[in-house]
Amino acid sequence: MGGLDSVTSRDLAGFVFRNRTHRRRTVASTVGYLRDLFAWGGRCGEAWGELAAFLPKVKVVRNETLSYLWSPEEVRAVLAAIDRSSDNGKRDYAMILLVARLGQRTTDLRMLELSAIDWHAKTLTLAQHKTGRMLMLPLPDDVGWAIVDYLRNLISSSSRTIVLTALQTLSSCRPRRMHRLCWRAYRSRA
Repeated sequence: MGGLDSVTSRDLAGFVFRNRTHRRRTVASTVGYLRDLFAWGGRCGEAWGELAAFLPKVKVVRNETLSYLWSPEEVRAVLAAIDRSSDNGKRDYAMILLVARLGQRTTDLRMLELSAIDWHAKTLTLAQHKTGRMLMLPLPDDVGWAIVDYLRNLISSSSRTIVLTALQTLSSCRPRRMHRLCWRAYRSRA
């Protein structure tokens, strides 16, 4: 490709199409920069300045949520592949359920304590590590039972504030490790 004189509206359409999988805000910014560049070229009398009219307007909704990376079927496949007969499997199942159903970050999971769970109200209350804001979430039955199943053999009845990270591997869990854990479980589902 030569200079900007050789760029066509078809080139721009292909560029926008190839970038359609990026976040909407990223695409909107990139298209906006290109539009500004071409508008500037038009003001300077450049022939390629007319291309600004061919760039689409990308609408960005404020506070738009990201789409899920995993489909519900893939999440179910990962959960089904976890061996829940071991303590590690029970822990992994509870962690992935907390992430999938409640959208928890791994940093929040690592610091989660039993005192954050109100079993009667079926809620989970915690201060988010990233934002510092208090968050109260409903505790779905399947998530609650997964936590109970994990904790059943790890906690004495006299303890109320045992951290859910009773196993060493959970306290060292980072987002990349969580991704590998999910990917391994997903691949082994066959």
